[in-house]
Parts: sequence; C-alpha cells; structure tokens
Amino acid sequence: MSKPRREQLLVWHREMVRLRAFEEAVARGHRDGQLPGLLHLAMGGEAVTTGLFNCLTETDRVYSAHRPHQHFVASGVDPRLVMAELAGRETGLCHGRAGTMHLMSDRVVMGTGIVGGTISLAVGHAVTQDDGDVVVALFGDGAVQTGTFHESMNLAALWKVPVLFLCENNGWAEFSSRDEHTTVGGVVRYGELYNIPAREVDGTDVEAVVEAIHAMLGPIREGQGPALLECHIARMRSHYEGDFREQTSDGDPLLTIEATLTEGLGVDAAQLEGVREDELARGIELLESVLAQEPEPDPADDRRFLYAAGDA
Repeated sequence: MSKPRREQLLVWHREMVRLRAFEEAVARGHRDGQLPGLLHLAMGGEAVTTGLFNCLTETDRVYSAHRPHQHFVASGVDPRLVMAELAGRETGLCHGRAGTMHLMSDRVVMGTGIVGGTISLAVGHAVTQDDGDVVVALFGDGAVQTGTFHESMNLAALWKVPVLFLCENNGWAEFSSRDEHTTVGGVVRYGELYNIPAREVDGTDVEAVVEAIHAMLGPIREGQGPALLECHIARMRSHYEGDFREQTSDGDPLLTIEATLTEGLGVDAAQLEGVREDELARGIELLESVLAQEPEPDPADDRRFLYAAGDA
C-alpha cells in the first residue's frame, strides 16, 4: 500500500461510493422510465471492482459480464459516456446502440448478456497479450455451471495463459441459490481440479481483495499461467430492476470500509456520510444532464455501424 493506510482507505471509500452512487442514479432513472432496457446492477461488488483496478496496469485488459457499469466507470471511462449509453443517446460509449449489458471500450473490452459468454474470449485475448500483461475474466458463480467456463479453465491451464479468472460469487444464479444448482461447495475448488492456483476472499473487504489480487497477479505476469480468485460478495439489489421479490443480502462493502475507518482509524462518520451525499448528488446531476442535453440517435444512420464505407 503506497499511501498511509488511513489515506488509502479514504481514497478507496470515495471510489466505492462513486460507483454505488452512479448505479443509484441509474436505478432512479430506470424506475422513472427514463432509462430503457433490462437493467442489472452490481451494488455490493464495489470493493472487488475498486480493488481490482487498483492492481491493474493500463495495458491489462478486462472482460465483464451482465453487470458491467461499475467496471467501465472504475476503469477510467467517462461516466457521462456510460450514462449516455444507458439512456440510448448518440453520444454514449457505443453511440446508444449497445445499452446496459453490451458496453465496449479499450480497457474493459466488453460486457455481455450471455452467462459466461466472455470467459473464453478473455482467454483468447490473453494468448495475444505482450509479456507481463494480464487479462481478467469477471463472472458470477452461475457462469461456473457452463461448459465455456470449464473449457476455458482447461485450455488456460494447459497453455499457461496469463489470465485471472475472477468470480464474484453473490450466492445466486439468477433466481436460484447456490445449493439449488450445484453440489460443489465453492468455486475455489476448481483450481485444484485444473491444477491452477486458487484463493477465496471476503469480497466486501477492499484491503483483502487488493492483497489477494496483487499476490496472484505476480506469478501470472511472470508466465506461470492462470489463477482463480473467488470473491464472496452480497447482491444488494434483486436480480434485475423491476424484480420485486424480496432480496436480503448481508455484507455491504461500504459498511465494511466505513466501520474500519471510523472504529479503527478515527474518521468522523459525518465525514463519510458527506461523501455519500456528495457523490449521490453528482450521480443524479449527471443523469439529469444527460437526459436533458444528449441527442437521440438517428435510426437512418444505423447502417454505418453495420457496413464498411466503400470507395466513392
């Protein structure tokens, strides 16, 4: 940790709050009918996202899944571009044509609505990376039941591919709890099966996440092959927005880091509450600004995203 612990945790706390506030603003926009589409939020994963991008270099690459907003914002993509994309505006990250689950950028290559759909792509991309660079495949525990996961793990281990398989295990595969869809006790057990290093960590504790990822990335960068990290997190919202079934999940990462700051490091709770209020206000302001100012796409212009322009 390059900064004093108290200072570093305050930085991470604001980043985690910023990610949470962005999605809280998105949730409001969707609730009010301002943001279209089937929306899946990643509230509860802020410690994993913040910890991950603290450990990566600019030349590492990340593949996300169907809850990708926080990953793109944390990677350095302008939040306005992400918000405009979710609003279906021409100025969005993908010109308003991709929407919530299919964002794309340089550093976070893509998200997908297909469960496990980017895991094999991450492995293929990692094969082409320069020495020392890593590709991270992010997925939920439900994706572990797909053939793609196992084929990707097998080939990555066989070829010593520089990829970190990072599972955000919130205990739910859509509407099924983990014990309803598998007899395997933990995702970490697949490391032994495929003979790759594997760890599990409390994904609500950003310090634990950073320590684990730093430790695992070193050997990957040295060419020793892939690794598997299982981060246990909470799903703070239902599977998708509009699913009104009761959802109870303990383990809010914001409460975890705030307890550390106030109880162990002497930070005033009012200061942290001020950060929350400030960032939420920024998120709502961003939403309202995008809706008021960013232009709608022209459907007649769609063909330029489908066909290459020929010579005149």
